[in-house]
Amino acid sequence: MENQVYLYFRTQGTIGNDDDPAQSCLFPASSLAGIESSVSSGVNIVTLFFKSMRNFDGTDQAADAVTISDSVQIELKNSSTVKDFIVAFNNQLNSIASKQKRFFMVADDLSTDEQYFSTLIDGVGTITIAAAHS
Repeated sequence: MENQVYLYFRTQGTIGNDDDPAQSCLFPASSLAGIESSVSSGVNIVTLFFKSMRNFDGTDQAADAVTISDSVQIELKNSSTVKDFIVAFNNQLNSIASKQKRFFMVADDLSTDEQYFSTLIDGVGTITIAAAHS
């Protein structure tokens, strides 16, 4: 955990309902596995994939289950491109790490105080946390 930067995401707009990992989560930056782009109803979406926070990498021999990555979708503003987001995200992550900060608030949809690290972001889409293997 030493020198680790943590990435925070929240899709829940009401703080009193912020009690579900599919609405609010924190990942170590070192668990970022990749970034994928897509378009839905004309909206550019960036999906960040992370190593599962509830399961180890690979398969679960007992349950014969494959570990699925956790993911967070970030919806971009109409004029924003995926490349612009990736460049801004990487620059911000490097800046935070170089200043030895440990918390990177990527996107927070709290209705009373929305916060996004970049003006490219329109909001948080779906947060998917894989269920624990049995």
